[in-house]
Amino acid sequence: MKGYPPRFPALLWTACATAFASGLLLAPTTLAMRVGWPVPWRLPSDARLLAAASHAAASFVLLMVVGALWTIHMRVGWRRGRQRVTGATLVSGVAGLVLSALGVYYLGDSELAGDVALVHVSLGVLLALPLAVHATIGKQQRLQRSAGAGPDPQPRFAGTVLLADLPEGACATVAAVAAASPDVDALVLRRLGELGFIPGEPVELLRRGPGGREPIAVLVGETLFALRLLEAQCIAVHPL
Repeated sequence: MKGYPPRFPALLWTACATAFASGLLLAPTTLAMRVGWPVPWRLPSDARLLAAASHAAASFVLLMVVGALWTIHMRVGWRRGRQRVTGATLVSGVAGLVLSALGVYYLGDSELAGDVALVHVSLGVLLALPLAVHATIGKQQRLQRSAGAGPDPQPRFAGTVLLADLPEGACATVAAVAAASPDVDALVLRRLGELGFIPGEPVELLRRGPGGREPIAVLVGETLFALRLLEAQCIAVHPL
């Protein structure tokens, strides 16, 4: 997941798995105590306390993770039209989980608390499907964008401009990466490819340095980089 620390995806999936598993373990007790449904099995009290603590901890971690995803992943994905349906479904579902969890906690033993608890459990189970679809489609899209990775020997193509020539705020897709002058060696081109400047990857020139000079702030995929002018001149793009 570009733009985040290497261990961020592991933290995300660990928190999701912990919250989901502990929620399933707590569901029979919740349905019995809040909704009044007869259930054939419930966690013992000691195990229930551990599951509740795990569920609460994982939920707080997930809220922090969602906040981090909002800063880059969600905003960039929405602006570029990526998976808006599943993304909006997940955001709405998480908001529903938060509100229903507050309702379960603060409504006490009222009749409404049972309905809210049922909504909370249902949302927690149902959100597993759009999350799996969202992750699967995202992985397929990343593989498609990286299928043609590697520097291209042709610096320019019809209908392309250099990244360095884009105005501030302009969006484009990478067409090729090639040496713009003898001062650029293979290591520079390889570094640009490793940073994510590969054919088909969306880019956006956010701003330039003082006086319109370098460094040039560029968003490639979901990651923000500061490029030298010489590096930006090695990247041919298709303006959008």
